[in-house]
Parts: sequence; C-alpha cells; structure tokens
Amino acid sequence: MRNRYGFTVVELILVISISSVVIIGLVPTLVKFSSLQYGQILRAKQINDSHKAISVIDSDLDRTIEFRRAPLSNNIDYPAPLRGWNYRGAGSSMRTLILTLPAITKPPQSKDRELSTIADKTENCGKSDKPYKYNVVYYVHNSRLYRRSIVEPPEDKIICKYPYESTTKFPDKGSPRDILLLNNVDGFEVNYHNGSSLSPDSDSYAYKYNSPPLSLSVIDNKVVSIKITTKYNINDKEYKYSVHKRKDISW
Repeated sequence: MRNRYGFTVVELILVISISSVVIIGLVPTLVKFSSLQYGQILRAKQINDSHKAISVIDSDLDRTIEFRRAPLSNNIDYPAPLRGWNYRGAGSSMRTLILTLPAITKPPQSKDRELSTIADKTENCGKSDKPYKYNVVYYVHNSRLYRRSIVEPPEDKIICKYPYESTTKFPDKGSPRDILLLNNVDGFEVNYHNGSSLSPDSDSYAYKYNSPPLSLSVIDNKVVSIKITTKYNINDKEYKYSVHKRKDISW
C-alpha cells in the first residue's frame, strides 16, 4: 500500500480555522501598538517643533535693539497681520511680540554681513550714516504662530547699504504669506520685566492712541519672558507642552 503525503480537507479546514482565531485575536493588539507608535511620533514632533519655534525667536532676540508695542487699532491701512486685528493679541495668554532689529545686508549666518545704513544725503554715506532698523512681529492666528518682518521705507532718507530683509504683507493682497512657525498653539505669553525683577510689568501693554498718526511705541523694559504652549489630542488624550525663554536686550 502506497504512503500518502499532504493534508486532508478536514485537516486544512481545521488549520485555517485555528489560524483565523489567532489572527483575529492579534488584530486589537497590533492596532493598539500601531496607535501607540503614532502617538509617540506626534509627541516627538510636538516637542521638536516647539523648540524650533523658540529657537527662531531666540535668534531674533540676540539682535534685538528694543521692544515695541502698537496702539489698539482697526485701521486697515495700518500694517497689522489681519484686518480688524490689533498688535496686542487676544488676552494675556495670546500676546504679540514686536522686536526692533538692526537691518543687515546679508543673512545673520553670513560672515560678510554688514549693518544696513541710511543718511540724509548720498554724500553722507560712510560719514554720518545711521543704522537702518526694521520690525519683526510674532503673532498667533487660528492657533498658528507666525513671524512677520516689516521693513519700512525711510522717509526723506537715503539708504546707503540695502537690507536683505523684505516686508511680508497681507496674504489676501497677493503678497507672500507670513512665515508659519508652529501649529496647534494654545498659548503665546509675552511679559516684559524691569531689569531682573521676577514680576512682569503690567503697564507694558496698557497703551493706546486716540488719534493718528499711528506708530509703534518703544517699551522701556529691557527683559522679556516668553512661553509657548502647544496642545495636541493624541489617542483621545490631551497633551500640552510648553517651552520658555527669558532674555534681556544685550545691545
């Protein structure tokens, strides 16, 4: 009698049934593991993006000459991030940071950079020219943190050395959009301090023009503390992460 190799139909059905039960039992475990892995990736991204954003601000703070504030205004001709919006921000936990920096001819990382300068007359360039300044604005809109640069043309002045910085304008006017730094922003706290005092100066934002011309006003404080908080919902859980920076004007 010849030996027969292989499985019978009954044996195959039994093996398939057992395998199906095992696989069905493993599916929830695999889904949970995949979900946890995805959650860890999102958490790492949240932390990494937050540190990148505060690093950009820190770089600007290194070159800051003074802090500024603007009046509460809905003037659409005033260079605010959005129409009907003001530079103060929305409440104490969603502020706006305005820095004044010296304009430079090339990016900060370039060794050939020079200070951009202006003068009353062309012949005064190199003699009595003065540093050219521009403003950087950090603001939050729709839970996104943006960076905007505003290079204002000098009135009745000659630019001796042109800055590499350019102005970003209203997105709805066809101009380049502001630089998006961070998503899912739940808080952007900005407080100014008098020297090394730990108590913030509550009067720093208490400022308003009742009549034109509207212009940025210098804040006397020389120290700023910044706190950025992001909020993510991961696997039905809320995760918040905050980064801090406290710095004084070194110029």
